[in-house]
Amino acid sequence: MKSLSGIFRKVAVCMAGPLLVLSVLFAAAPRLCATYPLVRNFSRTQYSAGRQNWSVAQDKLGRMLFGNSDCLLVTDSRHWYQYFLSNYSTVRSLLLDGTDGVYAGGSEEFGVFRTSPAGELQYHSLMGTMGSRRPGAIGEIWHIHKAGSNILFQGDHHIFRYNGVDTEVFAAPAKIATSSVIKGNLYVAIEGMGLFYFKNGKFEEAPGNDRLAGMRIVSLLPMSHNVLVVTAFHGLFLLDGNNLRPYATPIDAFLKENQVFCAAANGDVYAFGTVNCGVAVLDRASGEVAYANMDTGMQNNTVLSLFFDSGNNLWAGLDNGIDYIQYNTPLSNLNGVFNVYGAGYASLLHDNTLWLGTNQGLYSTPYPLPDLARPEPVRRVLSGQVWNLDEVEGTMFACCDAGLYYRAGAGFRVVDGVPGTWKVIPVPDEVVRQYAPAAQSSYLLASTYDGFYLLQRTGAGWQSVGRVSGYDDIGGRFSIDKYGDIWLSHWMKGVYRLRLDVADCRFVSSSFYDTSHGLPTNRDNFVNILDGEPVIATEGGFSRFNRSTGRIEPDTVLSGIFGFLPSMHLYGNKTNGILAVNLKTIRTANLDASGKYRVDSLTFAPIADKLIPGHDNFNFLSPRHIIVSNQDGFYDVNLDRQPDSIPSASTFVSRVYAGMDSLVYQASAGVALDGGLLLPFSLNSLRFEFVTPEYNYPDCVTYSYKLENYDTEWSPWTTSNSKEYTRLREGDYKLLVRSHNNYTGRDTMSEFRLTIAPPWYRSIWARIVYCMAVGVLVWFFIRTMKRSSARQARRIEERKEKELETMRRTAREETLRKDYEIAALKSQQLEHDIRHKSEEISNITMNVVRKNEILLDIADRLTKIQEHQEVKAHRTPDVQRQLAKIQGVIRDNIGQDDHWKVFTNSFDQAYDNYTQKLRSMHSELSEGDLRICCYLRMGLSSKEIAPLLNISYRSVEMSRYRIRKKMGLTRDQNLTEYLQRL
Repeated sequence: MKSLSGIFRKVAVCMAGPLLVLSVLFAAAPRLCATYPLVRNFSRTQYSAGRQNWSVAQDKLGRMLFGNSDCLLVTDSRHWYQYFLSNYSTVRSLLLDGTDGVYAGGSEEFGVFRTSPAGELQYHSLMGTMGSRRPGAIGEIWHIHKAGSNILFQGDHHIFRYNGVDTEVFAAPAKIATSSVIKGNLYVAIEGMGLFYFKNGKFEEAPGNDRLAGMRIVSLLPMSHNVLVVTAFHGLFLLDGNNLRPYATPIDAFLKENQVFCAAANGDVYAFGTVNCGVAVLDRASGEVAYANMDTGMQNNTVLSLFFDSGNNLWAGLDNGIDYIQYNTPLSNLNGVFNVYGAGYASLLHDNTLWLGTNQGLYSTPYPLPDLARPEPVRRVLSGQVWNLDEVEGTMFACCDAGLYYRAGAGFRVVDGVPGTWKVIPVPDEVVRQYAPAAQSSYLLASTYDGFYLLQRTGAGWQSVGRVSGYDDIGGRFSIDKYGDIWLSHWMKGVYRLRLDVADCRFVSSSFYDTSHGLPTNRDNFVNILDGEPVIATEGGFSRFNRSTGRIEPDTVLSGIFGFLPSMHLYGNKTNGILAVNLKTIRTANLDASGKYRVDSLTFAPIADKLIPGHDNFNFLSPRHIIVSNQDGFYDVNLDRQPDSIPSASTFVSRVYAGMDSLVYQASAGVALDGGLLLPFSLNSLRFEFVTPEYNYPDCVTYSYKLENYDTEWSPWTTSNSKEYTRLREGDYKLLVRSHNNYTGRDTMSEFRLTIAPPWYRSIWARIVYCMAVGVLVWFFIRTMKRSSARQARRIEERKEKELETMRRTAREETLRKDYEIAALKSQQLEHDIRHKSEEISNITMNVVRKNEILLDIADRLTKIQEHQEVKAHRTPDVQRQLAKIQGVIRDNIGQDDHWKVFTNSFDQAYDNYTQKLRSMHSELSEGDLRICCYLRMGLSSKEIAPLLNISYRSVEMSRYRIRKKMGLTRDQNLTEYLQRL
């Protein structure tokens, strides 16, 4: 691939028409015609204050201040703020003293705005510093000046000199018209008397003052070492030492006709505000004149104040509103903003006439443009939409919706048979000779609504050969490379390459290229011609056609210069420059002294979004002078007016809100507070507003921010100029804000220091109290712990005692339990023994009873036998003796039982020595009584006892009676119960 510098040395015609030239190597001649700068309006609706604006100033941070009929207005390009004099009168004059003071004068009032600790402007009246010297009436304070360490206030009839402590008053000979400090001297214009010096408290007449007699002087401006005297109706005068003479300028007639009201100077540039026709700006060095009025975009033609800002642009305080005149820029309106010709599509300088093609028709105006305050109306030549203007072989062509026209003589002639036309390009001679070697005439190829048409130049003019066959797809803008191939793009499909046969009026070949042939995408491609070669701008960067392979290949060189910008239209020239345009940006690339390409994306940035999509047109009248079509008409771009340097605007925090939009800080109109803002913890949810003043194009500034001690990294770039932080902890913070201006390319950064005080419960005093409280608590804790330890020791001791007692009790209980168990066992054993003894006694008793019963029965039977023997008289002496002997034995066994002793022993064992207790208690009882008592204790009845004792029942009862007597029992006492209880 050829080097890019080689590519730029040869340039083919681009689709826009004629060669468009962009160069930094040639300087244009000074402009001799008027220009109409772009104007930005600020209406009363925007700034929400009075209609009139009497003075303008700018602070160090770039904010603009206006003396308004209601208040002092301050703007940072994003917001407007208002501040009032103590008597709420009109602010006529302003002066920034270079610190944080803004001196202001109004009706019967003058003083100074100073910054409060919170950053808010507060007004302090200086009226009291005059003391007894105060005149009866002060009137209006029209101007404020700084002379050395003094501040001078110019009223209607007095000069007030404030030295920082008190104010001296100096009366003028008559009403003062205006005043100015030039080279350290105060010049004062007195109505009806002319120009005076103010020295040592006295008014001295200036040389040549008689020439100004009867003239109304409205402004005094420095010009080199001289004084320029501006009058309302008589033009300008120059006080040159001791000589006062008229000063002639190209705008003298304008100044005399429109009543000058105010003026301002910026080096060799002088601006004059009028009552009737806006502003005229004169560059004394170049002779160039610029006008701004209602015809060129201003809101009002009556200008009350003018001021050049740090960017050398002009502010105009109007009778109704504020206007910003973008004077220090290469861009201006060709014919003002209130044009009658509609949206611009094409322009062409031909025969000393500037031709303008718009959506309404073809217009013409002489060029250079006449030096007029109000743009001269243009003349319409053709009606209807004009798409393109081209010049071929000295003939001008107008491609219109109604057809194709060419200039013939003083008028235009239509080419018959050609429908609405987009563009025309001459057919290269080598293509003509290839298919028509004998042809002597020239040919044109026109892209129309109905395909391509071939035109031929004849003696009668340009005529249509006919519609070109062989291609039936979309038409539009096309181009021809150095090989004679015709290139055009389809906005959805891809790219076409055609070959024309002029002899047969047909395309002999038609090739189509899409993504299958190497295009990054089929959509939004555009074919440009550089060095005769086709360069295709795509969404994936730039590509070129490789003729040997028949494929589309990436162009890394161009993509490296311009990046991957989609669908760029390229305009090239022979001075190594390229201009690239798409819907979002306009960029230029030029070789610098080192041979590297310098890309400029800033110069045309303000108008990039004003172009008509798909119909951009850059008409280079000279290498440094371009007419650019746009939606509102045409821009006049003079690259020689490009500012050498643009001052960097400051980035600063303009406001800080806490909670629900509670304002806690506002930057003053003097110097912004960069740190030291202290806020209570209750205001720890904050919203910061920051700004970099930009009055040309405010939306072109982007911001990134970082809150140190909170954020870990910078935020993404954004056009939003506010950031909210919630629930910040106490501590020191630093808000870092950096901005990038896409219009100027400048980067700035600032910092804002902030301290969030701790809450009362985390303050120093609270911490001291906490430490003391902690000390007390520690002491109390130690004391409590000691007491607690003692109590704990006592409790442990008591617990041990209790545990020991419990153990003892448990042991005793265990012993008792065991003793109880032993006793229970013994009791059980005793009961068992008693039961056994009782059973034994019962058995003995029952045995005795049964024995006695048996013996008695035997005795009875023997008695009966004996009786029977006696009856029968069979008594035998031996038998009788034997029977008697047996009965005696039986009676002896019944009456004297040997078991009694055994019974007694067993009974005492069973009943705990019962007989012994009974004998000890009742010693008078006999053995027989004891036996009866034992039987009663055993629960035997008298009937049961009788057999045991071998006595009768009654005998038992009698024995019981005797026993009762012996025991001394009463009638109510039961013997058996008594014996049971014993």
